Amino acid sequence: MSFLKWTIICFCYFFIFLTKPVNADTIPVPSYNYTLVSVSSDNESHPAAHAWDAGTDTWWALYNSEGYSLPGTLILDLGESVPVCGFSYLPNSGSKKSKPDRFEFYVSADGTNWGDAEVYTDFDWQGESDVTRRQIRFGAVDGRYIKLVYLTNTDQGSDNIHTSDFVVYKSSTASLGKENQQIVFDKIEEQIVGGATLTLQAHSDAELPVQYEVISGPATIEGTDVVLSGESGKVTIRAYNDGNETYYATEMTRTFKVTNLADFSPTINCALSPESVIELSELRPYPIYFGASIAYRDQIDFTSVTVNIGGIDQKVEQEGDGYFVSWEPDEFTTYDVTITVAASNGKTTIENYSVEIVNQANDKTIRALDHVLVNFPNPGRTITGSFELPFFLGNYKKLTGHFITTCPNIDGACDDWDRWARLEVKGADGRWIEIVRYITPYGVGCSHEIDLTDYMSVLQGKLDYRLFIDTWGTGGWEVTFDLEYDAGTPEFIYSYVDVVWDGTYDFGNPLNLQSVEKKKMKIRNNVRLVKLNLVTTGHGWGANNTGNAAEFYHARHHIHVDGASKFEQDLWVDCDPNPDDCQGQKGTWYYNRAGWCPGAIAERYVFDLSDYMEQDSIELEYIFDESYVDHCHPNSTSCVSGSTCDNCNDGYNPHYHVDGHLISQSNNLITSLREPEKTKVLEKLSFDIVANPNDGNFKIYCEHEFNGLMMFVYDISGQIQARYAFNDNYELTSYQFNLAHMGSGIYFVKLQTNDEVGVQKMVVR
Repeated sequence: MSFLKWTIICFCYFFIFLTKPVNADTIPVPSYNYTLVSVSSDNESHPAAHAWDAGTDTWWALYNSEGYSLPGTLILDLGESVPVCGFSYLPNSGSKKSKPDRFEFYVSADGTNWGDAEVYTDFDWQGESDVTRRQIRFGAVDGRYIKLVYLTNTDQGSDNIHTSDFVVYKSSTASLGKENQQIVFDKIEEQIVGGATLTLQAHSDAELPVQYEVISGPATIEGTDVVLSGESGKVTIRAYNDGNETYYATEMTRTFKVTNLADFSPTINCALSPESVIELSELRPYPIYFGASIAYRDQIDFTSVTVNIGGIDQKVEQEGDGYFVSWEPDEFTTYDVTITVAASNGKTTIENYSVEIVNQANDKTIRALDHVLVNFPNPGRTITGSFELPFFLGNYKKLTGHFITTCPNIDGACDDWDRWARLEVKGADGRWIEIVRYITPYGVGCSHEIDLTDYMSVLQGKLDYRLFIDTWGTGGWEVTFDLEYDAGTPEFIYSYVDVVWDGTYDFGNPLNLQSVEKKKMKIRNNVRLVKLNLVTTGHGWGANNTGNAAEFYHARHHIHVDGASKFEQDLWVDCDPNPDDCQGQKGTWYYNRAGWCPGAIAERYVFDLSDYMEQDSIELEYIFDESYVDHCHPNSTSCVSGSTCDNCNDGYNPHYHVDGHLISQSNNLITSLREPEKTKVLEKLSFDIVANPNDGNFKIYCEHEFNGLMMFVYDISGQIQARYAFNDNYELTSYQFNLAHMGSGIYFVKLQTNDEVGVQKMVVR
């Protein structure tokens, strides 16, 4: 590094500290003097030295070939003994989650004897997007060696920490020879105007008195109480003392958000546009669905939700998280529609629409998506947006989706691999509903058709969409989606879609062989046909999955209704010839698979449930093939790496992507659920993991007494790796857990009783 460049850097840092209050003046210790003594984990791509190379476009990444590891320790030799008085840390702006939270910082004369930490606290980040440089200062201490220990990070999903720039500071004056004290000042959560009084409780570990002052923001301090002015904003409070003959003066600041609930207004989400046209085959009730939302919904209630059409107030019914009115226009004309939502904070939102009712139906094709690019990393694997579709009722007999993939004009063109994909739409009530499950072809584009008549009630008006393709940089796709409307009288005029299952589930996990949850579904009023539309695609393959499951395993699953086996689902699909006639593919497109083929829309399995439509509700169970167990799974006690299986901890285990919809149809208006169930709110359950991090062996400490408790261990993808049941606290706390077979990584331990639930992160080394 040139002398001029180093001079400029030193001046910039010096200016930063001149413009901020400090315990002592500070200058950087030249980073070219730093020598790495030791580091807890390092890697070739992002070594520790990247943290002090004077460049902010490189970084030290705290991980190694064995995975992430906390605590993370860095020890540096500064080249000579200096009066160390602080350091600064700059995150990697390209990985905003990978920041340290709590840390300790030590200074030593010989690199062996460290004594107490000069400072131990946290960086007080203001949200995930905060990547500003943090300066930590303390009284000057003579030393040649420094030790930085990262204890925790801000990302709950991993232990990764990136250090883009790290600078040690020294005082320009001689060391004063005092000791450093630490003010312990807990983070302050967001405060609501009019809420409970905030009382400050900072203390010094040297037992010196602590004073407070407001540095900035809409608040004052009376004694130890914070008095909010009533405005929203950010408040920064300084806790400090002047030290004494033994201890340096010190300070600690906390910044927190203040929110006035009166600042927020309701938002109305309606598929209607300011000028909408609804096509009706005849005058009949038409359901208008809409949603209402507001920030801080847990603290702000809606006091009234009203709909006025043509000067007449309509009856508003609640449907899940949304609302609807069953409006019956009395003539083909234009109506003024007004939706009004009033909230308990005094705010009211009004939306006005002009709706024309017409008697017409013409064959038409609407382009919803037009060559939308999906590519990793730009623009990404998930593309979101919105499109507008016609409103209609009773005048289209069939709705066909045309899903078209083409090769984009990018490096790699079409992806070389078969990737699972889905297209979802979101209704006004916030429900995401999958309408297309697709597996891309190998390296070519193709055209596909899917019957979406069952989803005509969903595919109306302005809709948000979410298009996902699991591509990873080996090419991408352009997706076009057209909707073709065939005029005519449908078999059923009204329909409704309820989501039963939508998720990814283990197949053959020895500790969780039946991973799909039971679902109790209410039967709607006035229905004349009820059916289950089920899409299941199997994924995972290789020698470390018994039977090459789930992609290449011929499984037969069952649907149980009210506890009895009712239907069988044979998941095997013949891929040669291709079901969608997708020609010219590369790769192994011709192998048969579980529920799908490359270059085809996944098969939709339909099961008629009309025998149960007179009931109030039904219980649905999806029973995976009961003859299958993955003996190579990490949870298999009989698996021996290199013997029974190549690698018992391979991690690419069999699983299914499952999407199930309950379709209700009728020629009369389908009304809401008969008796909506209330969701039970569980209280927080506190517990500790004794030995964390650990090698898979640990115990649980919990003071709470209970009668019956379930314990679950999840991996970072949310899949259950282990489950236990305990009758009482004694059984739980005396049990020695041995989960070494899961392998190293991040896991989450969940304890749940009938009334309480708690979750803790656990690191297995």
